[in-house]
Amino acid sequence: MDDLPKNLTLFYVSGICSLIVGIIYAIMLIDGNSGPDGLMGIYILFGLLPVIILIIIDRFLVTKFGNQKVNIVEFSFLGFILFLWIIKMVLNL
Repeated sequence: MDDLPKNLTLFYVSGICSLIVGIIYAIMLIDGNSGPDGLMGIYILFGLLPVIILIIIDRFLVTKFGNQKVNIVEFSFLGFILFLWIIKMVLNL
């Protein structure tokens, strides 16, 4: 448990947060009264599968390359996505 703060990455922290929020929200929807709400809860649970796969890949890459190199790649990926989003917003495509 001592290595946890040293091995944190962007995708790991955001993935764990989305898993916690997604599971809680899905349980609330599945426990509801209407059928469409229950289906939406199941849909959210299936949507969490790529997040779990992303966390597993992230942990594998951290053990192989180290958290500093993985964080550099993840932040550059996030920066590229934000750059594309800003260009889309400015050009209104």
